[in-house]
Amino acid sequence: MQLRNSLPILGALDDIPNLITFAGALAAMAACYCALNRSFDAALVLALWAHVADSLDGLAARRRPERKAGVRELGKHLDSHADLLSGGAFPLVFLITAGNGEPAAVLGGFLLCAAGVLRLSYFDVHGLNSGAFVGLPLPHNVLVLCGVYWLSLAAPADLRPTLLGSAAILTAALHVLPIPFPKMNNAAILASVVLAAALSPILAGFGS
Repeated sequence: MQLRNSLPILGALDDIPNLITFAGALAAMAACYCALNRSFDAALVLALWAHVADSLDGLAARRRPERKAGVRELGKHLDSHADLLSGGAFPLVFLITAGNGEPAAVLGGFLLCAAGVLRLSYFDVHGLNSGAFVGLPLPHNVLVLCGVYWLSLAAPADLRPTLLGSAAILTAALHVLPIPFPKMNNAAILASVVLAAALSPILAGFGS
């Protein structure tokens, strides 16, 4: 089989929107590493930056209409894989470790990741519906995890896995239900950047 001429693999990164997307994927990988090392605050901050990257790459892409069709198409697939890392794989790792392997947290992690695979596959084929997403977009999982985890710190330690798992199961349902969700506007994107930046000093204490 003869391959047609195409963009080199690393050529995908010679594009600002794709580079932002890839940086978000790297942040999600680093977040998994922190979660496995039980540095949960640092993991969540890194995951927040992955969420920010997912918002900024689209904004950057809309400001560069001259991008070649092949670069744009590659960027769409890169975005889906990055979303699966930050909104599927990371929550699974985080829930298993932060939930101390408790059944509720593990089940929530598996359901969240599985629903994410289904939702991303659906989106890759059908896209938006009248300008809105069908089902909750995966990057929002990071916001849910951050909120529930930090709020759960005020609850008894033995209750936290159940709280995390219950939130994950509910979020998984929102991924696959035919409910429209609007795209993030510029104000929401700015708010996510400010939140991630405000919490970033946590990373300075990682490993200390």
